[in-house]
Amino acid sequence: MRSSIGAGIVGGLVAGALTSLILSVMQMELPSGDQLSIMTIVAGRLAAGSFGLAWVYHLLAGALLGALWSLLVGRRGQDHALAVGLGLGWGLLVWIVWALNGLPVLLGLPPFGWFRSLDMVPVAIGTLLAFIAYGAALGAAVALLRRPGRGRAAGEARRTA
Repeated sequence: MRSSIGAGIVGGLVAGALTSLILSVMQMELPSGDQLSIMTIVAGRLAAGSFGLAWVYHLLAGALLGALWSLLVGRRGQDHALAVGLGLGWGLLVWIVWALNGLPVLLGLPPFGWFRSLDMVPVAIGTLLAFIAYGAALGAAVALLRRPGRGRAAGEARRTA
């Protein structure tokens, strides 16, 4: 894929799906004692209780963040090891900005609210793992899609067949 933004969108969708899956199975205990997945909680806050719409939101956010990341890293996104490393850094940055600040505020907690109670630290660690997985998957997917010569070799194979 020649377009870095296109590769970022596709890579972001792949990485967003992985992150959504992780957040769908990750359980959080509410003050009421109920156990809910992080995605179910996000669905309740963002998508009027629709689990499917929460997935759509995460996929769209993943695609948008993937396009932005790919635009920022440019040609460096073609080198697999470098792209994965930069993706890990991006996942960490998004975790700090969104999971530690945006999401707690959305849920009625203060910024960095996960660290204000020992009971909530597992949520912070779990979301960290999800966003690290997002970054690594984004970097790997974009590097695969942007591999030099990928489109040229496929075109030549079709012409010779």
